[in-house]
Amino acid sequence: MVPSKTESQPGTYQFGQLGRRQVIADFSGGQITSDAGLVLIAQLDRHYQITQRLAKCFDLKTIETLSEFSTP
Repeated sequence: MVPSKTESQPGTYQFGQLGRRQVIADFSGGQITSDAGLVLIAQLDRHYQITQRLAKCFDLKTIETLSEFSTP
C-alpha cells in the first residue's frame, strides 16, 4: 500500500482498502508535546522532594575543595 494524499481533508492519507475497510491515516489530532513526561516527573519531584533529599546526600564543601577552576 502506497499512501496517497486525499483532496478532501488536509493531513489525511489513504492507504487503500483492507478487506472491506478503507485504511486512512489522519494527522489532525491537534498539538502534541514531547515534554509531557517531564511535566509528570517535575510534579512528582515537587511532591516527594526527590532532588532536595538527594542534594542533602552531598557535602558541597568537599566537592568545592576537589574542584579546580582557573580563570583567565
